[in-house]
Amino acid sequence: MEEKDIQEVFKLYQDYKDVVEKCKIVSIADLDAAGNTLAVNTYIEKKKQEVVSPEVVRAQYYEAVQNVNQAEARLKELLIEGGYINE
Repeated sequence: MEEKDIQEVFKLYQDYKDVVEKCKIVSIADLDAAGNTLAVNTYIEKKKQEVVSPEVVRAQYYEAVQNVNQAEARLKELLIEGGYINE
């Protein structure tokens, strides 16, 4: 751990409050209810994440690939025009 990380952990300890995705204050009863596991993922609250459908991701990917291809074609035109490559 770096010094900044140590300071952050110490501050979380001093503040003694729940922080989303950082720390959770649990009681003995909470530990018992979770089978006495100390696994962090059992207790720490996660931020809500937006769920994007595979169709949307695929469409965005293909659009990005198309943009890259257009940019490469334009770059090639400029390189030919500037005399940097011969094709």
